[in-house]
Amino acid sequence: MVGLVGEYTAQVVSKLKVLRTLGTLVSRPGRLTIDFMEGRRIDQVNPVWLFTFVWSTVVTVSHFFLQPESGAMFGDAPPELLDAAATMQPWFLGVLAYTSPVVSLLASVAFSRVLFTSRWIEAWVFSLHVGLVNLILNAPLSALMAWFGLWGEGTWLVLGFTPLAMLPPLIYVALAFRTVFAGRVAMPWVRFAAYFLACFAAELAWSGVLGVALFFAFVAAMA
Repeated sequence: MVGLVGEYTAQVVSKLKVLRTLGTLVSRPGRLTIDFMEGRRIDQVNPVWLFTFVWSTVVTVSHFFLQPESGAMFGDAPPELLDAAATMQPWFLGVLAYTSPVVSLLASVAFSRVLFTSRWIEAWVFSLHVGLVNLILNAPLSALMAWFGLWGEGTWLVLGFTPLAMLPPLIYVALAFRTVFAGRVAMPWVRFAAYFLACFAAELAWSGVLGVALFFAFVAAMA
């Protein structure tokens, strides 16, 4: 009984720790990064574990919205092409959903290290924390993309919603940057603009790579 009570208490404390960490992360941009770097880590969840947990949860939930039969883009195309589209679309969306947060994280780490700090650990912690919030804020967009699919009739809704969905993550990252780095670097907002544009370009480049892979997959399927 003592062992069971101890295990239950540990689980409750652990869950409360996750909730407390997420609450601080969302409500006080940049605060957790500063606390981590200054050694105040006992009250926060490891950022690598938390990022992995949120990333896998968001992507898994998004998969429930996948619509593999969307092929409206092809109209009266041959059945072989429609079958290939129905097969490739969920594959493309799945790979994009799983890999884009990782590509974004790696780009953030690299450009944070170049533009903001000389410490790799600080670049990693900052990028993990802002990446976590980006995942949470972009979850509705991911679900919308999966629901309408790559070629669905409602794709225009996704395209129209995307710029609006990008605004909250941008504001959050800017606030976190102001808390952690703005007072320590020269021309802080010029550096931040360079960081944001470089990360955005890296994500676009990765989407392009996957698009080229999808094209060749279609060619191979129709051969």
